[in-house]
Amino acid sequence: CGEGDYVIKLPSWQFDEICNVKRKSDYGDKDSSSSRIAINRNESLQQKGLLKIDNVTLDAKSSYADPLIINGAIDAVKSGRMTTVVTNDQELRIRLRQHLENTNLENWQLVELQPDG
Repeated sequence: CGEGDYVIKLPSWQFDEICNVKRKSDYGDKDSSSSRIAINRNESLQQKGLLKIDNVTLDAKSSYADPLIINGAIDAVKSGRMTTVVTNDQELRIRLRQHLENTNLENWQLVELQPDG
């Protein structure tokens, strides 16, 4: 991002889901650690001007974000934007891959997040 003219746009509901995972998990378990790493990386990117969170709320709303992620990715691909989704959620990757393959477009990629440690 820093070498190009790119900014990562993160929907507020996706940021909320990361925060909710952190809150629902016991400190130190894999999900809690992964969400804390994601939050730290989000802040680092935000401080460098490389991340914008659209319509961020004052507090994390509890929701199931997968359908929103899938629909947002499909909309971005159909609009012609190169779209990359990075996640460690296997179920989401399976659902998203199938929906994106159904678009018959090639301007997308899925990247499996590998947690630190």
